Amino acid sequence: MTKPRQQRKCKVCNKNIAEWNKSGYCSHCNVKKKKIEEKKREELIKKYKELRQELEKEIHSATLNKFKILNEAFNVGREIYGKNYTVHNLCYDFEYPYTTCKRILSLRKANSKTWKLIKANKISSFKVAMILLQKNVTYQDELVDLVIKENLSTYDIKNLKDGSLKEVNDNRLDIAIQKGFCRQTVAFESFSRYFGRVNSMMVVDINDFPKTKLKKMKEILEETDKNIKEFKNKIEQNEKNK
Repeated sequence: MTKPRQQRKCKVCNKNIAEWNKSGYCSHCNVKKKKIEEKKREELIKKYKELRQELEKEIHSATLNKFKILNEAFNVGREIYGKNYTVHNLCYDFEYPYTTCKRILSLRKANSKTWKLIKANKISSFKVAMILLQKNVTYQDELVDLVIKENLSTYDIKNLKDGSLKEVNDNRLDIAIQKGFCRQTVAFESFSRYFGRVNSMMVVDINDFPKTKLKKMKEILEETDKNIKEFKNKIEQNEKNK
């Protein structure tokens, strides 16, 4: 004779639950359990983020301290051995990893604006060092602002493509046009460079473009042609006034 199957009970309140209920909890306790788990998860995520921030502060502090020592050592080395003294020499004498030393000493390239942001804790010295080591120093201000604004990680900085720098450069041109160029030669160089690109595009085979975009291209060219004529008239008027 088979024994009667025992009624399944909730693990918390001991209420009867259905046979198919594999969770081991009644509906009420199951909801309560999920809320507790969610709260615990939120607390763990918060703790995780706090630990990351704590580590970033430690790395930032360590990078600054190492920079002060290595930078002074490099300057002293230059005084002793002259301009031929290199980072390689410093690493050999101090038995210090070259890649780490190179990254830390890249802070020598930081401008006054970047140092102000570092001291104000707007960006860590470690991230700045990564930017100055891996990217074009010409875009220092824009890249630092981008990292701060988007809260980019060191991995994001490393993976910034050349196209990102082109966008930064285009943005610099827009700002320069709005505020006025600081030097006339810079204005001419920008003008010459951009129209050089336009002229290069004019020799591209028309079949290389999608047929669906030809109408839009024609509209862009007509607008550009109009602007060129207006700008050319300004030049001619300026020459008459001389």
